[in-house]
Amino acid sequence: MKIAILGAGNMATSFATLAPADSKVMLYTIEKEVYENINNNHLNLKYAEIKLENNISSSMNLKECLINSDIVVFSLPSKAVRSVCEEMKNFVSKKSIFIILSKGLDELTNKTMSQMISEYFDNEIVVVGGPSIANELMKKIPTFVVFASKGLTANKCKKIFQKEYYNITISNDVLGVELCSFLKNIYAIYLGIASGLNYGMNTKSALIYNSLNEMTIICKNLGASNKSVYSLAGIGDLIVTSLSNDGRNKRFGELIAQGKSSYEAKEIIGQIIEGENALKILRKIVDEKKISLPIFEKIYNIVFLKGTISI
Repeated sequence: MKIAILGAGNMATSFATLAPADSKVMLYTIEKEVYENINNNHLNLKYAEIKLENNISSSMNLKECLINSDIVVFSLPSKAVRSVCEEMKNFVSKKSIFIILSKGLDELTNKTMSQMISEYFDNEIVVVGGPSIANELMKKIPTFVVFASKGLTANKCKKIFQKEYYNITISNDVLGVELCSFLKNIYAIYLGIASGLNYGMNTKSALIYNSLNEMTIICKNLGASNKSVYSLAGIGDLIVTSLSNDGRNKRFGELIAQGKSSYEAKEIIGQIIEGENALKILRKIVDEKKISLPIFEKIYNIVFLKGTISI
């Protein structure tokens, strides 16, 4: 079995470690230092702290990575997925199963990742949600996630990737899982602001509850069931993203609360902040559908309009 992983960041690298020992795993990257480090030293020092197995390699050639792949894993920033789909559409196999780790909506169409990818391909798709911090997964700390698909594809992938420490729950709520994965990054910024203002767990618990209520409203307005909001994909992922010190969106909110500009906060963190892009996309949706979302409005004003920093 060949598994192509598009992306070579911390989540892509941690997911590669879940692959069966007899599989061939190839991480696609555009970063030469990452490519050389993986192939020469079986390390990805920029994003991971573990030694990689010999069955894991890297390529900077997209076609080489995808050719004859049984499974293609999307672990790219959401903004990059469409352009990569354009590049890969002429040589990806129709039999490949697509697994989507990328979290976000397409900024051109407001479509989820699976909806946008389906513009180009008819392949079976599985979307992954739930609380899964890459650094913990690499250390084999017990992790619980959701695999969602329209048919039985999620069950097929569960048999391949489940480990004693990586527990997979199956769902058919593809849209709900994807929306939760998108929205939690926005509300993690909000919890980060609370953390930066030195508020305690009493406050943060209430903010999580209020954020979940807004996530439910958004899902309803976008035609999704709200069942995933109160599942691992919703409340589970929101809690870990909002409270973990490894959460980039949380850290982004903390830095803004401490007086940094959005630009300065991003420079300090040094990685893409999915929640910032998600705010821009949700702004268009909110305006179009005329949804009342007080918490979203507060976060948006703080991040983009220099609004008063408060909760």
